[in-house]
Amino acid sequence: MTDPVNILLVDDHEENLLALEAILVDPSFNLVRASSGRAALKEVLRRDFALILLDVAMPDLDGYETAELIRGRDRSRQTPIIFLTANNRSDSHVFRGYAVGAVDYLFKPFTPEVLSSKVAVFVELFRQREMLRRQTEALLRAQEELEERVRARTRDLAVVNEALREEIEERKLVEAERLALLEREQGARAQAESVNRMKDEFLATLSHELRTPLNAILGWAHLLMSGKADPGMAERAISVIRNNALAQSQLIEDLLDVSRVISGKLRLNIGPVHLRDVIEAALDSVSPAAEAKAITIERDFENIDPVNGDSDRLQQVVWNLLSNAVKFTPRDGRVTVRLSRRADDVVFAVEDSGIGITSEFLPYVFDRFSQADASVTRRHGGLGLGMAIVRYLTELHGGTVRAESAGDNQGATFTLVLPTRIGAQPNPEAGGLKPARAEDDSPDVVRNLA
Repeated sequence: MTDPVNILLVDDHEENLLALEAILVDPSFNLVRASSGRAALKEVLRRDFALILLDVAMPDLDGYETAELIRGRDRSRQTPIIFLTANNRSDSHVFRGYAVGAVDYLFKPFTPEVLSSKVAVFVELFRQREMLRRQTEALLRAQEELEERVRARTRDLAVVNEALREEIEERKLVEAERLALLEREQGARAQAESVNRMKDEFLATLSHELRTPLNAILGWAHLLMSGKADPGMAERAISVIRNNALAQSQLIEDLLDVSRVISGKLRLNIGPVHLRDVIEAALDSVSPAAEAKAITIERDFENIDPVNGDSDRLQQVVWNLLSNAVKFTPRDGRVTVRLSRRADDVVFAVEDSGIGITSEFLPYVFDRFSQADASVTRRHGGLGLGMAIVRYLTELHGGTVRAESAGDNQGATFTLVLPTRIGAQPNPEAGGLKPARAEDDSPDVVRNLA
């Protein structure tokens, strides 16, 4: 059982002290009385207190003067003081109380439960500080003992013969290995904490991203079920429901693709692939979104012979890069798509005039669940999986992908390098992602659910 905690009660009225004792009756509290400021100072010199409840209006030394003297002593400078008063209610008096070091200012009559709860908080803080102090002292003693043992051992080693030098060197190697192991453990712990944070952010993002199209589906379905929709409105409702269902399917397929890659179950259907046709098909998919933002898409294609690869997966890679460029390029912007041959490699590059990538985030662009803005209130949706899938699928094809950007609002360039031939692999368990565009029509959803 822990020792009782000292609490100093200062008031020049006996009835007030009795009332405080009745409120704070607790076997873990040692309530110490003081009927004046001078008596309170004497008690502070005798022992340490977890908390001081100090009346403001007292003869001789008032509460403010007493608090200043208590604060002037190093040992009691950090002792929390709660002022109690029935008279001095003006802002100037309250300000003066806080100025001399009060942590709180309560007006009489006060609610006993409020006072008890405040006292309990400061008592707990005191106990935590005391425990930390004792632990620190114990650690310092242990450190001193350890240092003394090391010094004694060093003196002993100074008198041994040359044969013990090998043992000393071995000890140094063991110590270096221990420090290296400690550094690795700390690094692994930091990485695990970072992964946990990313997981939490991802779960919040996933909930938001799944709920957005679902809200649209529910809203328009409600409109259809109400029977109030005219043929034009019904057609629009069906279109929005379909597009948002496809968007949800896209999110789920992204998650399944990452799961297949991590578990090693994703395989490629290898065959001749005309990259230009793959790129043109992906451009057809993103063109409506680009046209809606008046984004100009420039093409610079060389004649490339077919390469060996998985056509569906390569189209998934290209579509992710193109849709990413369109998403993060503002209105009236520009996206340039290039396809060229370099020695035994094929180079596909997407350059945009968009918002760019900060130097801090650039190394993490291709990490799964990584987003420059991971909050649910961000302007651009997504789970942070698109670029990770691009990297995984590119590496499965034996290629590489890199991102470059000069910084905020400086645009970005994603460059994909693929070998012209890769080794054949078994068929994958599932097909690639199909482009889907989410329409939440938020104002209409709000109207339909109203």
